[in-house]
Amino acid sequence: MHPMLLPRRAGKTVRWLQDCDHQSGASMVEVLVALVVVAIGVLGAAGLFLLSNRGTVDASFRTAAAQAASEMADRVRLNPGGAATYNVNAVIDTSVAIATDCYSVACTPVQQANFDRLVWAKSLVDNARTEPDRSHYARIPGARAVVCMDSTPNDGSPSAPACDLRANAPWVVKIWWQGRAMTAAEGSGEITRSFMMSFLP
Repeated sequence: MHPMLLPRRAGKTVRWLQDCDHQSGASMVEVLVALVVVAIGVLGAAGLFLLSNRGTVDASFRTAAAQAASEMADRVRLNPGGAATYNVNAVIDTSVAIATDCYSVACTPVQQANFDRLVWAKSLVDNARTEPDRSHYARIPGARAVVCMDSTPNDGSPSAPACDLRANAPWVVKIWWQGRAMTAAEGSGEITRSFMMSFLP
């Protein structure tokens, strides 16, 4: 072999190795960039999934509250003689025991109203009760409710329902429950949500 070819051949080999190193480095950078892009996409998708899940849960509670309010309105309509007993400016205390089981015995309008209020309120937070008291809708966590006559039906809170109890005011069912915050304006953690429905007896 001609001796003058060796340096050239060696030089070409060195340049070839340098090109390979350069190409390998470029490939690693591209892989890292791709991984970062994928990671950002996965995190974004996870955030959207979490937000969507919270929205679905909140919608199910709101649907349950609407069904419950409609049921309570029917109870009031069926017992006009107990109207004054339903009309109370305070959330229904679900820790109170049921005094008279109106499913088993004939009740007076007042007894029926007290029974309706308590059984209905208990059904909001306990969907494991046996028939005929068992709720037919999803459990609403931390639900508190009031039934009253109120000329400003869209106000109030669990601690102060703000029912004015006026004789000519519309009837209203107000339900509050604890839900998860879903926007920056709502902050983080749990917040109080509400559903309010006016009705005519």
